[in-house]
This record gives sequence, C-alpha cells and structure tokens, in this order.
Amino acid sequence: MDTCEIYINRKSLGSDLYCAVKTGLKCSEKINSAKSLSDYLLAITSPFKIMLYVSDDDSVNTDADDLISAIREASVTNNYIDVKLVKDEFVNIIDDKDRLTSFAEPRSVAHKTGHRHPTVHIWIVRKIDMEIYILLQKRSHNKAQHPDCFDVSSAGHVSAGDEYRTSALRELSEELGLYAEPKQLEFIGMRKSDYSDNDVHDNELSAVYIYRQPIETEKLRLQTEEVSQVSWIDIDECLTLIKNPKFKHCLYKDELLMIKKAVR
Repeated sequence: MDTCEIYINRKSLGSDLYCAVKTGLKCSEKINSAKSLSDYLLAITSPFKIMLYVSDDDSVNTDADDLISAIREASVTNNYIDVKLVKDEFVNIIDDKDRLTSFAEPRSVAHKTGHRHPTVHIWIVRKIDMEIYILLQKRSHNKAQHPDCFDVSSAGHVSAGDEYRTSALRELSEELGLYAEPKQLEFIGMRKSDYSDNDVHDNELSAVYIYRQPIETEKLRLQTEEVSQVSWIDIDECLTLIKNPKFKHCLYKDELLMIKKAVR
C-alpha cells in the first residue's frame, strides 16, 4: 500500500497549502483548489493511505477547510483511499545554522525525524539574602515523556509562526495560571538539547527566561494534565540533587548555572 503524509497548517496561505498537499502526495499534477485535489484522489485505483496532519489551532482558514473536506470526502467515495486525521501542534524547523525557517511540520513528526525546533524555558526565581531559589514543576504522571519528573518551572514549544517571548507568556498562563507582562521575562540565553528515547528524538533550541516577580504558589492554577505540583528549592541544593540517580528529573546542570550567573 502506498502511503503519504500531508501537512495542513491552518496558519498557511492558499498557495502554501496547495504546495504542502502536492509535496505530501509527491505529485506533479496541477493542484490549486479543493476541486483539483478531489479529482486527483478520486482517480486513484490502488490502495493508498493518507496520514493527514492538521494544526490544532483555531485559525480561520477556508482554503484549509476545503482541502481537509476534499480529502475526507474522497476517502468516503473512493474505497482505495484510507485517511487518518491527526491534529497536532505545528513547529517551525531550525536549520543547521540555528536559523528559524518557514518550513513547519507537526510536533510529533519533528520528534521522530529529530529536526531541530524551537522551545521556551521559563524559570521562576527568587532571592532571599544571598540564596537563590528556583520553582520546579513536577510533570504529570500521564505525560508521555518524563512522567513524574521534576522539570523547569514552565516550558513548551513555540508554535509555527509564533515568537519565543509570546510562547513563553502563553506557557506560563496555561501551565501555572500565571499572567506575566513581556517586560517581566528576562532573556538569559539560548540552549541546545538533543534527547533520544526509543522512537522519540527531541532536538530543541530553547530560549531561556527568568521571571523574578513575587508569586504565591498556593494561588497558582496548575494545568493538571501537564503539572502535578510545584515546589521551591535552593539552586545549589538542586545542583547537588541532580547527581543522585534516585532523583527523577529532566534538569540540566549548564542551564542551572546559567540561572546562577544571571541572578548573582
């Protein structure tokens, strides 16, 4: 059975959408409308499977809607076609010179291909006397990667077309119910990470921010499917604790040292 992957990003314009469809189908035919796509699919006369990835945002895009409908309707009319629809966050891919490109693919695909993509890390910090404390989140037990592990205060992917700082503000509000101002996020550097585990190859370039505003942890509204709890820890104690194999975490020494350098 022939298979293909089609990526429909709802933030894309018409010509980009048609190009994505043609690239996925690996065809040279003129496809510039839902009608021409439908004609192409209805002419298929051998088993053909389509993995249809659609971005999970709420952007209004009638061209995207028309293409999605054409593909789904073709699978009903033409028994040779099998379509699996997957809604996923789309991320822009970063090239080998660490430049953000316009090419976007589903996050789950990027985690299989190992293509580098952008993320944000936001560290909530406070200083008492000469001691630096950081807020750790504990990842939900139901997370596919690193369940029940201590992690960055808040983190997430940069959706295709979005900016680092905008994404950082979004993650704080979604994961912790914390609404920050752009000027309250202090950028302290970029960090690369490349993690592999079975069929996951997560290759990230992260913008790292610190947030110094006072917070009351009991007033945070945790996104329970992402975060099970939060807790403060002295950064030096954390640097020691991550050496202990019994401490479940996904923290990195170099990133903690970035924080120490910025807060001192």
